Amino acid sequence: MTTQLELTDSAESRRDAGISQVLEHNSKWADDMAMYFRRWLSQKPDGYEFIGETFRKEVTEMGCEQPRHHNAWGGLFISFVRSGLIKNTGRMEKMQMKESHARRSFVYSKCGE
Repeated sequence: MTTQLELTDSAESRRDAGISQVLEHNSKWADDMAMYFRRWLSQKPDGYEFIGETFRKEVTEMGCEQPRHHNAWGGLFISFVRSGLIKNTGRMEKMQMKESHARRSFVYSKCGE
């Protein structure tokens, strides 16, 4: 019989493998976006709250390259959370961009430096 813990570990490891794969397939893009994001975030006060779409919209309007697959955006923000740059507040907000179809997105908060 499979336990809940085994199911969770398997699901989490598959999630992490998927995140790694999408970022590996978009490595130059991810490196560029991480540089832009650090610069963008440095201009915000500690505790600044935003959804990932806020940053995505700004870099898209600047003409920055887009990832090969849209899931790379999620992987990118998970990497920012894991690195301690931002934290997930546990709240969600509706996205505004037309192509986002008003999906709900996590609200992030800038961590103190």
